[in-house]
Amino acid sequence: MFDKTIKAFDQSFRFSKPKILITNIFLVIILLVFLFFQSFETDSPWMQTAYFFVPVLFSFTLLFCLGIFLSDIDKTEKLNGKRIWLSSSEKLKKSIYLPFVPLLLFLGIWVLLGIFYLLQTIPVLDTILDVFLIFIPFILLFLASSFILYELLLLFFVLPTIEAKKRNSVRKTFVDIRKKPFQSLLLLAISLLPITVFFLIVRLATAFMPINDSGPFLFQSIKSLFYSLPILFLFSFFVVSFFQFSFKMASLEDK
Repeated sequence: MFDKTIKAFDQSFRFSKPKILITNIFLVIILLVFLFFQSFETDSPWMQTAYFFVPVLFSFTLLFCLGIFLSDIDKTEKLNGKRIWLSSSEKLKKSIYLPFVPLLLFLGIWVLLGIFYLLQTIPVLDTILDVFLIFIPFILLFLASSFILYELLLLFFVLPTIEAKKRNSVRKTFVDIRKKPFQSLLLLAISLLPITVFFLIVRLATAFMPINDSGPFLFQSIKSLFYSLPILFLFSFFVVSFFQFSFKMASLEDK
């Protein structure tokens, strides 16, 4: 198993121009989503929680769509845009709910807990509810973190097994994850290692750069967009590597 993992990891760093191009397009869209939510300035920790996790969970949905396209490019011997689009759209119709449901659940739980959170402002109920609702922020953050872990497992293990005509593949994959939880989490950690190292290097590189936050918000957003473009271009290689590693591991499991 170790030899297969090393072999698949090495093969995951073989790139093609179409994969890098489509990955950059999706990453730019994700960046625009984050910039949009950053435009809502608020001092409320409750609203800040939503403005952080909503774009994160929505980005996983976009990454799921990206993974479907990359998977079909991998399986197509001759690059055919129309064929890839038809195959990918058929898969997305039957599986798009998988990454989208956690976003809806988070919004539903956030609204539900927010109602109780607002009840604390009532003078009569504040002392009573303060004891019972002290765990609300913890519960919300725990659930959001669980949703992110689910999305990562979905991208790495479930996405490569999705076929337009196979409906039981998703269920079977989750059963396999439950049977081998340690091995599954270890493979996921290996797949995320290059991305983690990349983010640490970028964080270190940007820590010493002077940042000027003055000026109108539109100007700041445009500056952030162009500032992030070269980082996104480099990041696209690691995203493609993540998906290719998952595809290789899935193909080795089938043999």
